[in-house]
Amino acid sequence: MVHVSFVLFPGFPMLAYALGCAALDTANRLSPEPLFSYDTRIPGHQPVRACNGALVDPGQPNWDGAEDIDLVMVLCGDAMPGRIPNGFRLSYRGSQRRMGALAVSPPGR
Repeated sequence: MVHVSFVLFPGFPMLAYALGCAALDTANRLSPEPLFSYDTRIPGHQPVRACNGALVDPGQPNWDGAEDIDLVMVLCGDAMPGRIPNGFRLSYRGSQRRMGALAVSPPGR
């Protein structure tokens, strides 16, 4: 099973997050056995506000289990913050080596 971790930064596009989760849920429903698992992580481990104002809580309170992440989906607002926590950096690098990572930001940025 492929494990996906959505990493949310302030101002992230809620539509990208919702569609990503929905796509994984749909794939699991249509398959005889689950294909994907996923979690939501937030640098700083505190709720973060999406671009539409919605507040999202981290589903995972820390970076534990980072070695089990196969794909990291980084969703951020207009710009990545200047300071990235070390726990996230290590988690992201490990996932890049194992499978890949995808960063999603608003169009034209």
